[in-house]
Amino acid sequence: MGHGNEAAAQGRGMRVALILTVLTILEYFAAVGLQGSSIGLLAVMTPIAALKAWAIFVYFMHLPKVWNGEEE
Repeated sequence: MGHGNEAAAQGRGMRVALILTVLTILEYFAAVGLQGSSIGLLAVMTPIAALKAWAIFVYFMHLPKVWNGEEE
């Protein structure tokens, strides 16, 4: 793996970490703001949790490589 690939991978990792951070902050404010509304909380938290899970599966668990095979 060349230095350019390493820099690109680090950049992707930083973007994924930033996305996860933003989604976690949104989760916090949703939980604080919607304390009395279970349905509202569920409606907001479920898509956020799904987005976080997707980002973790794709980037950190490398699932596209599992499904498509090791092509590098």
